Amino acid sequence: SWLGGCLLMSALGMVPPPENVRMNSVNFKNILQWELPAFPKGNLTFTAQYHSYKKFQDMCTRTALTECDFSGLSKYGDHTLRVRAEFADEHSDWINITFCPLDDTMIGPPEMQVEVLANSLHMRFLAPKMENEPETWTMRNIYNSWVYNVQYWKNGSDEK
Repeated sequence: SWLGGCLLMSALGMVPPPENVRMNSVNFKNILQWELPAFPKGNLTFTAQYHSYKKFQDMCTRTALTECDFSGLSKYGDHTLRVRAEFADEHSDWINITFCPLDDTMIGPPEMQVEVLANSLHMRFLAPKMENEPETWTMRNIYNSWVYNVQYWKNGSDEK
């Protein structure tokens, strides 16, 4: 049973790994997130790493947080990320995930400017800004084909 496994791990001094490890990426702001495992002995810390040129590099070391910012990674290619839990001089197994920023990031909402002129609305949509890039860079610098769907209706009406 799950409880029996936890008690056995605690009795043997084993540190359980982080749970529900996932990447939350919006506009290339890449945050690796996880949840605390059940561990009655004390407060856990975590180390998160990425694979670079044949070896793993630390991104967050012995943090008490349950997330780590990987926004500095290249947008191109697949990245292997991993995280483990630590307590004193013991640690859990690594939990690995693969992350491809170009495929996996979510595109956030556009900035919208609306101007009323006589009986018309003039709408301007600006692509969301990209994380860790010059101020003038937007998601359009990476994804150049955009379509916005605009729906409007008269106030108090269900017709669109």
